[in-house]
Amino acid sequence: MRFYSPRETRRRELIDTVGKTVKTIVDSYDHNKEASELAASVEGAVAQTALLEAGAVGLGAVVTIAVLSSAWISPAFWLPALWLSWAFS
Repeated sequence: MRFYSPRETRRRELIDTVGKTVKTIVDSYDHNKEASELAASVEGAVAQTALLEAGAVGLGAVVTIAVLSSAWISPAFWLPALWLSWAFS
């Protein structure tokens, strides 16, 4: 029988404890549950991305309409065209 120093004994106890904890964690791992949770998370992320992109497209349309309508109302937009049509007619 071999005798270990207190330090060696404590080191072996720690290694055993860590090993048992890791075994418990690995044994309790549920692949189906983790896959299901991951799929739900990815599905939610895809839905949020789609909503964000739809909002961006809508915002782009609103900004485009606002810019074009303000340009149409502005004399700086239509006066040169009116002058050019009068000057060359």
